[in-house]
Amino acid sequence: MAAKFRKVDPRIWEDERFSRLKPEDKLLAIYCLTCTQCNRIGYFRLSLALAGESLGYPCHTLAKGIKRVCDTLRWRFDESNSVLFFPTWWKYNGDCGPKTMAGNLADLHDVPQSYLLEEFASERRYLSEAEKSALGRVCHTHAIPMPYPSAFGAQEQEQEQEQEQEQEQEIKCAR
Repeated sequence: MAAKFRKVDPRIWEDERFSRLKPEDKLLAIYCLTCTQCNRIGYFRLSLALAGESLGYPCHTLAKGIKRVCDTLRWRFDESNSVLFFPTWWKYNGDCGPKTMAGNLADLHDVPQSYLLEEFASERRYLSEAEKSALGRVCHTHAIPMPYPSAFGAQEQEQEQEQEQEQEQEIKCAR
């Protein structure tokens, strides 16, 4: 679930990395920080198609732009799973306490499995000891892969094969 409020530090405009971005990349960066896709933990699925619709840019332009933004701002993007991770998220959005942290981490359930989860779980620079503990506990539980995604893919493949066979039989019968 995405929150309706986002903290964006106004000092971003004086940040040496942010100031190096081209104007369209700054727009993309601000979009990523404030869009409805972003969640309470700074680790989320980013649909470039939805971003393109919101920003008025084609997806292929945003695919190049997100690489530039991530390289410049040191964000991490798993292109194959469309997962974006802000390593300094807790610097600006931490200090919430262990119970709130555990509640916020429920957002992990909406994020596809990604190699970035390990980096997310180990990013603890700006957290209290209790928040670090909550982060480690929840991320360890989330890292256990669910059995159904691969089974769903296999089931979908079987259904497609059955449909193709039925179509072939219909064609043979029609002859």
